[in-house]
Amino acid sequence: MHIPLEKIGSKQEVMVGSFTEKEFKNYFEFSVNDDTHFVDSKDYPHKIWVSKEIDRVDQGFRYGKVLKNTVKIIVDEDDNGNPVVETWNIEDLDIIRPNYYK
Repeated sequence: MHIPLEKIGSKQEVMVGSFTEKEFKNYFEFSVNDDTHFVDSKDYPHKIWVSKEIDRVDQGFRYGKVLKNTVKIIVDEDDNGNPVVETWNIEDLDIIRPNYYK
């Protein structure tokens, strides 16, 4: 899943890296989470892009934390507004901008 090439709002997203989710072999790119009003960027420092360029379906991104072998990704929220987090096993982690990787 790729970061959209067009500007989002008034800024361009900066890709930090990419990874492949192990179970289904889906490719994802991620950028810096600078949206401090939705989730704590210290806990979820990345935006994981779930758009499919081929299908032209823009599903935007999910907040998460990309680690060496896993990703903690917010997939929903519960009835109290708390994040529902899944842990994905990943491979082929490629950090292209280490200065942005927290």
